[in-house]
Amino acid sequence: MTRLLKKLYNQLDSRCLIKRRLKQNNCKVDMTAAPQPRLIVDFDRPGSPLESTQTRCDYLMIAEDHSGSHWIIVIELKKGRLDAGDVAR
Repeated sequence: MTRLLKKLYNQLDSRCLIKRRLKQNNCKVDMTAAPQPRLIVDFDRPGSPLESTQTRCDYLMIAEDHSGSHWIIVIELKKGRLDAGDVAR
């Protein structure tokens, strides 16, 4: 784990970090080619840094790839169609 990811890991409640598949409402994300190392925050789980009343995405992935580039990826799973505007509002 990189220095950035270690710092974030230590600041987040481990209950909201996931290692399982990203799946919700019959939608799933294939993480096979996703950059590693990575942390994935599930904002619906206990310990989330955001209140349940706040507008938020389903998951936030923070990663670093083999070249040292940092990735911050907002993941919103929707049944039927993608509407990125739901997260932006």
